[in-house]
Amino acid sequence: MHKDLFFWLITFLCTIDYTNSVYLVPILPDFLLRKGVSLSIIGVILSLYQLTNMIACLYLGKYLVYYSKLSIILLGQFLLIFTNILMGFLNYLENIDLILIFASFLRLAQGISLAMVTSTIYSYVPILYPEDLDNKYAFMEMCSGLGLALGPVIAGFLYEYTGYTLSFILISIVYLLTIIGVFPFIVKSGFSEVSRKVEAKKYLEITRIFKNKDFILTLLVFLMSLMSYCVIQPGFSDHIHFYKGTDETVGLIFGLGDLCYALTGFLMMSIIIRLKIRHKYLFIFGGTLSLISLLFIGPEKWTYLPESLITVSIGMAILGCSQMFYVPIIISEFMDILKDIFGEVEGFEEMSSGLFMASVSGTQLIGGILGGVLSDFLGFDRGMTVYAMFLAGYLIIYGISKKSKEILDEKLNEMLMENTSENSKEKTKEKTKEKTKENEVLLENVELGDY
Repeated sequence: MHKDLFFWLITFLCTIDYTNSVYLVPILPDFLLRKGVSLSIIGVILSLYQLTNMIACLYLGKYLVYYSKLSIILLGQFLLIFTNILMGFLNYLENIDLILIFASFLRLAQGISLAMVTSTIYSYVPILYPEDLDNKYAFMEMCSGLGLALGPVIAGFLYEYTGYTLSFILISIVYLLTIIGVFPFIVKSGFSEVSRKVEAKKYLEITRIFKNKDFILTLLVFLMSLMSYCVIQPGFSDHIHFYKGTDETVGLIFGLGDLCYALTGFLMMSIIIRLKIRHKYLFIFGGTLSLISLLFIGPEKWTYLPESLITVSIGMAILGCSQMFYVPIIISEFMDILKDIFGEVEGFEEMSSGLFMASVSGTQLIGGILGGVLSDFLGFDRGMTVYAMFLAGYLIIYGISKKSKEILDEKLNEMLMENTSENSKEKTKEKTKEKTKENEVLLENVELGDY
């Protein structure tokens, strides 16, 4: 079986599983709000998934080379099914404290299960396509965006027409059918175990990575931009209901952003990546679109934007498009930084994938909590504006820092070239002097011999 077919199979698997990361957005917040839970608590519960997901991704990034990748994916799939079934039965608990405890525990378990699936799948790409990373990741993100777009839409309709419990049971059946249908072909492909075993002493030190200034600068611009997608989540359902929207409307509008994200993938693959635009410019452009989108999703009166579902929908569309300008290229950016730190050693693929997935989880962890707090204390519209201004400030800092680094690198290169040139000239002079002396000695010997 050709490796491209294997790549499409694991991409399809990742697409299906990505629906779970946003499947709860139209369901769980509304369910907990009806139980009298505040938005801040809801934000914390939603974010617990990202806490274990981030830790699990970092662990897998460092130690995945010791395990069977296919076994890790399969175990993650079954854990995902189990947690979704249990999540559906929260509706039968009467005590609100028990509901919050079990919901928190299940979100923690879901974080581990999705890390086992997505982080492992993403680590295949640099191994299979080392010369075509950005293009392949753009394709994966395009498909994942479709999964993210379908997740809230499916969840909204199932929640409306089947109820809380049955909606989780049905999505669990979909995951089970995915395993039955896809895994036999993945096993037959022969590409399921392509990682190289490395010795423990060759592990990449995570602490050394996080001490690198270039990595921190790049990581923060990625986190800050992607967090725009996360801060809206705790209060988004209530915000749509304020505009007289239904549960289906919440799913449709939220899914619109992911759909635009997927569609922008075609633009990335066909034009932008081929133009070889420098990554820093794509990061700044994507971040700028993110902060603009938040002003539309609010919106506040001073923006003079119509306060309607159409304006919110436009904002979600812009937000979806913005992510494609920095998400697909971040792994290759991480790999370049790791090579600068460690040189040429094995393990970049797994570590870069782990760092990427952990970063995504980090944004959702912080963004969910921050979004709940901003919505509770400032209101949804004002909270989104405040975060947009905060993002604008960091984009300016990022641009100035990268420009300063480039100027410094250019000066260092010029000084190195000048020193190299001067050393070369001095060596040439010395060689010329030595050659002249040799010629003089040779000439004297010749004259003495004639005499």
